[in-house]
Amino acid sequence: MNILEKIKKERLIAENILNGVYNQLHQRHISSEHRKFLLLKVQAAIVQFEICSGLLQLVMSQENCFARKVILKGLIHIIFEYKKTLKNHHIKTLMDLCESKNFASEKEELSRLTKEYKKALKQIDRFLDLRDQSTGHYDPDTAKQVSLIESIDENDSLKMLIQFSLFNKGILESLSRVGRKQ
Repeated sequence: MNILEKIKKERLIAENILNGVYNQLHQRHISSEHRKFLLLKVQAAIVQFEICSGLLQLVMSQENCFARKVILKGLIHIIFEYKKTLKNHHIKTLMDLCESKNFASEKEELSRLTKEYKKALKQIDRFLDLRDQSTGHYDPDTAKQVSLIESIDENDSLKMLIQFSLFNKGILESLSRVGRKQ
């Protein structure tokens, strides 16, 4: 299986998870606690789908061109913002949910996952200037925007995106296990 086929497969998996959790979210008779859990899962699924879709775009675009860096810029923005949400809210909420339901092994798994990817997650912070001036906010200094986009190192960015995708996939798997125990 070549890289294009692998990414298409991962994107299809992400799409199926996203649509599945979205449908669960709109079922009747779900408790408010289960809805809270499903909202965490749908956001993780949205991000995973966006990352996989962006990686597919990247693989399908010409190598060594500015357009690839623009695709990377969008992906970097997604993970930059989602990492903040995870760090400031979702991880703690999921840990609290595990604790309230006596899911000690799942809480340990989340701690292990967070520690395993801590270094990779920290690398996302280095994109603050890119995020502030070229992704979420378009600075009026277009030359600065272009320069920041040009400065994106494709190999390093891809490694970071893949690491984040693996981390988020672990979060989704954890959410699936906790959901089955609800």
